[in-house]
Amino acid sequence: MVISKSDNFITINEMIAKNQRAVLTFSDDETIENFPQLWPASTMINSYVNSDKVDQMIAYNQKQVEDFNAISFLPKNALYKLCWTLTPQTSTIIESLLGGKLKSLKE
Repeated sequence: MVISKSDNFITINEMIAKNQRAVLTFSDDETIENFPQLWPASTMINSYVNSDKVDQMIAYNQKQVEDFNAISFLPKNALYKLCWTLTPQTSTIIESLLGGKLKSLKE
């Protein structure tokens, strides 16, 4: 869920009341040591495929899930984030400017 930007900020209690959650991770080990309720950045593994092709993204993410499931030393509370965002390549942008080469998400 995306919360729109406004001058009003939502509190954690307001998020909980609306059944909303957020996961925040920190890469500062000293902060993590002092606040055990915070999660280290290593808690969430992020994957990303640099492609504008749906079939490549699907194959990449399927492989990432297989690889993630094969990691035996991860803590049980580790999270794995799959990025399902198509990334325009330079060629995609140039071709779209030339006319007649526009791609849809179905392509």
